[in-house]
Amino acid sequence: MNRKNGLILLSFLLIPPIGLIDQMTGSDLSLLPFYFLPLIMATWFGGLAYGSGTAFLAIVTWTLSNLAFPTHKDLPRAVLLVWGVAEKAIFFVLVTYSVWKLHALLDREQHRAMTDFVTGLPNRRAFARSMERTAGGDRPFSLAFMELDGLEDIYLDRGELFVERLLSEMAAVCRTRVQGYRYSDQRFAALFPETNGPTAVKRMAELMAVLDRDVLETRGLDLKFKIGIAYCQNASRVSTPHLIRFLAGSMSFLRGKDGDQLEFFQFN
Repeated sequence: MNRKNGLILLSFLLIPPIGLIDQMTGSDLSLLPFYFLPLIMATWFGGLAYGSGTAFLAIVTWTLSNLAFPTHKDLPRAVLLVWGVAEKAIFFVLVTYSVWKLHALLDREQHRAMTDFVTGLPNRRAFARSMERTAGGDRPFSLAFMELDGLEDIYLDRGELFVERLLSEMAAVCRTRVQGYRYSDQRFAALFPETNGPTAVKRMAELMAVLDRDVLETRGLDLKFKIGIAYCQNASRVSTPHLIRFLAGSMSFLRGKDGDQLEFFQFN
């Protein structure tokens, strides 16, 4: 028997003695917190069906114990007081910890849903949320798309693992310099809230130079950057789908040119 099955079996075996003692000690001394351990173990390791089965067993045990032992043992008041405090402390700690743990798990899953697996950058879903917040104001902003020309050949020559490591290393540099996202497999997006066009151009040019010097050259790669930057004077008048289509079309134009390309476009 493996550990998982053993813990599920143990959770079932714990229920009858807990239910029996709980009934014999009467309602003044409840053993409710002790039910949590087998219920949690059965549900965690066996799923909803085993958890429900354990809960049903607890109810049946309590009912049969109530029929078999209709009278209760009287306990000293001091014992009842001490146990009442301990019972509530255990219950409150379990509830607090469970809520905290659930909240942490939900936060972690939400973060994973918004993060690109390869690069660790925010993904396209996170980009959409950021664009929604940015477009909700009336301030200017700039949006940049960046691609690497020749990356397809690297995939074929050196394999997927090499490219993933390359993108991860580039993402580490981008993360320290711009508000960046992995928009698609070969496209990086950078959002510059409240930033004018020339400033965005300068920051992307600096990023391109650093990536070329610190990442590509160290690996002996001669890939070319294609960067398009769209400047929006008033965010409230921007249609995000239109902006994305406009900048994507500009990137198609830049891919047809030789060498590194960094161009600025006025959107509105």
